Amino acid sequence: MVAEGLSALIHKHMRQGNLHGITVARGAPSISHLLFVDDCFLFFKANAQENLNMKLALDTYAAASGQKINLDKSTICFSANVVVLGRQDIVQILGVRERNTVGRYLGLPSLIGRRKKQILGFFKERILTKIRSWNSRFLSRAGREVLLKNVVQAIPSYAMMVFLLPVGLCKEMETLMNEYWWTGSVGKGKVIRWRSWGGLCAPKTTGGMGFRTLDEMNLTLLGKQAWHLITRPSSLVTKDLMKDGCRRAIGNGYDTVIGSMPWLPDDDDPYIQTEVPGAIASASVSSLLNEEGTSWDRYCVKDMFIERDAGLILKIPISVRKPPDSWVWHWNQGCNRR
Repeated sequence: MVAEGLSALIHKHMRQGNLHGITVARGAPSISHLLFVDDCFLFFKANAQENLNMKLALDTYAAASGQKINLDKSTICFSANVVVLGRQDIVQILGVRERNTVGRYLGLPSLIGRRKKQILGFFKERILTKIRSWNSRFLSRAGREVLLKNVVQAIPSYAMMVFLLPVGLCKEMETLMNEYWWTGSVGKGKVIRWRSWGGLCAPKTTGGMGFRTLDEMNLTLLGKQAWHLITRPSSLVTKDLMKDGCRRAIGNGYDTVIGSMPWLPDDDDPYIQTEVPGAIASASVSSLLNEEGTSWDRYCVKDMFIERDAGLILKIPISVRKPPDSWVWHWNQGCNRR
């Protein structure tokens, strides 16, 4: 409840134009602050006036709540466009120290630039350290399997939910795991690996060991986060890229709006092209079904929509089980990265 008071103060300054947050992309909402557990991230323009306004909001919050802000544990980070003299003025106004190096928060780098492999390369070192700490003389092949699946592959899992790791880094980590699997150690020169890591990642029913391909694991975890954004429209941000690949799967038709949702089976344009009245556009797809809700009302559809839309609608199968409508991923398109 107290933190809500700080949010209200900052939002008030934002509405009055006293503070301006940051945007992650053109057209994205402006972000002024983020709250996580007992930490608070504040975003504003690097000028004297906005710093005074932010300091006023913080002082008001401290006086009203009785909570004193620990400036010794607070830091400020500037973009590369802020000149040195301007940084000094801002640091003096706020009374906090500047952080010149890229720190970590919750075990991950706070800032990621173009050198992702160098910044995220510590995962490889962490895996190498962990493997070297195990004494191979007391571990069977089955024991190494358990450690690789439950310890090593779990090390980068949290980062994979946040960052798209370079393919090269994933391959290097898989090389370490493959070497340890076959030899029980790493860094002892060339050894015979009787099967590639891709083969070991196949299910045991097909002759593999059921290990995970890190690259595919990374995409899966990121896809889960993106799906969370798509299916929860009240989230802070949404991604147009994910929206382009999402479609509504028609079940009973109650939760899909005719004129504003992508529900037609068309790769290029899944939206209705027919110019329909507002009442029809805002109606649910269920109004286009027969009275039993088990098939399309063909005469209604052909009379209401143009030939293109009517043909696509009638191609959509209707289940007699009448399941609820849901979001589905229309296609699976790979991405290239290094």
